Amino acid sequence: MTVAQLIRSARLEAGLSQAALARRLGTSQPAVARLEREGANPRVETLRRVMEANGRELRLTAEPTTKKPRARGATRAGSAERLEQLENVVAELDALRGR
Repeated sequence: MTVAQLIRSARLEAGLSQAALARRLGTSQPAVARLEREGANPRVETLRRVMEANGRELRLTAEPTTKKPRARGATRAGSAERLEQLENVVAELDALRGR
């Protein structure tokens, strides 16, 4: 499940329209639509706020991995860490949903 799918799924399960979620977040409906568009890469804090507005708790975990660590500089500074955090969030939420 992508981050965009996660946000949309949480909103629908909460019974909210994009406009209703936008009101809870203090933003616009088009801003919510952008978060639900594939390729969206919100900051972890933004994702936390969105999940909270949907009545969910966002939890980040750091689990041991068998993947070989990437060499420093292989990706733009910080982007690899952000991606890993978001992947962990998605995995955790999938686990909570029983998938």
